[in-house]
Amino acid sequence: MTPFELGFAVTGALVVLIIFGVPVAFVIAGVSIAVLVWLEGLGVLQPAGDAVLTSLDNFALVAVPLFILMGVAASLSPAGGDMREMLKRWLHKLPGGLIVANILASAVFSALSSTGAATCLAIGRKGLPELRERRYPDSVAAGALAGAGTLGILVPPSLTLIVYGIAGSFSIGRLFLAGIGPGILLSVLFVVWALIAARRWRGRYGGFARGYTGGEMFALLPRVLPFVALVIGVLYAFWTGIPDAPAVAGFAAVICGLLVAGIYGMWRQRNLVAILREAMRESVAVLFIIAAAAIFSFMLYRFGVPDALAIAIADQRLPPLMLIAAVSVFLVAAGLFLPPIAIILMFLPIIVPTLLAEGIDPYWFGIVMTLNFQIALLMPPAGANLQTVRHLAPDLSIGTVLRGAVPYIVMVVAVIAALCVVPGIATWLPDWLMGPAP
Repeated sequence: MTPFELGFAVTGALVVLIIFGVPVAFVIAGVSIAVLVWLEGLGVLQPAGDAVLTSLDNFALVAVPLFILMGVAASLSPAGGDMREMLKRWLHKLPGGLIVANILASAVFSALSSTGAATCLAIGRKGLPELRERRYPDSVAAGALAGAGTLGILVPPSLTLIVYGIAGSFSIGRLFLAGIGPGILLSVLFVVWALIAARRWRGRYGGFARGYTGGEMFALLPRVLPFVALVIGVLYAFWTGIPDAPAVAGFAAVICGLLVAGIYGMWRQRNLVAILREAMRESVAVLFIIAAAAIFSFMLYRFGVPDALAIAIADQRLPPLMLIAAVSVFLVAAGLFLPPIAIILMFLPIIVPTLLAEGIDPYWFGIVMTLNFQIALLMPPAGANLQTVRHLAPDLSIGTVLRGAVPYIVMVVAVIAALCVVPGIATWLPDWLMGPAP
């Protein structure tokens, strides 16, 4: 069996098993082990196990469960709801202000949650029912929450960028700074579309039940500002480059825990158990995926698949933009079935060396990669954000949520195109603050 035939066979097996609902980590590890044993026998399991231990023997990975803990603590607290409520009061006179408030709250809360689904849950618990109560069309309301929730994997500190930085030995601080410009641009485009939608359906929205006094508009600011300060502190710590990722993550997790305990009284045993249980569940799932991806990568390199693919790509002599377009299509397609972290760990060793050989900035590519994952979050069959929003409103169909999410997919594609034309959108800020990338 040639490397290409093996690659296609493995890909087909992964897709079929995932469609049938087998957990991703077990699919990746199971298929990889089956192929190894089938082609080389049981003796190959020892070096495969060594590869797993090597992948997990990385102190930087400690940052992953700590940032997950921070995100879970924030998600299970009323912090996201307070951000949304405060922005709602500030924008209560603006036509379509309610949907804009939900989008902006998602953008701010994304810096705490690090994942798209958590952002959707935190903002959508009260946001979606209120949007529907104010007579926003279901597709518009659900699509806005699903689309804005994708900012959770782009706006720093992003778990996706952390794993990318660890796997590729790239500066996490530089990746975070590179995500700020595209994150702001995408948030602005989302808000502009929300205002256009508000004007398009003018007269059908119920608006707000009442106005708000100055005191009411700023009443929630003391609750929100500490979380904003925490995010700024995390970014500053990574920018200075003084502490390592686990140190920053540990500081952020502790401070976030103290904030939710002090501000919202979530210091009781039931609150702590709920936070730790959810954080443990998510962390173990991520670490299982990391271990499974290590077996997968070992299997591919064992049979020469990456080298064969790299040679095939080089023989095509694609221009850089065509190469990025092809890689983007692959990333979106893979994201329909696999979580971003699995894709990074499974295919980063294949993709990045080829891109570096073409002179493509790995930090710029990290942002383009994350934007492609945002598209995948909004597309079936997996569509994590689609599923999350539908979980909040079971009476909505996936088609309704997807119809509302289409404009946000278009805007993400537009930002990717803008980055291809003006790479400085992502690279200017890190280059200015940290100097040119080595």
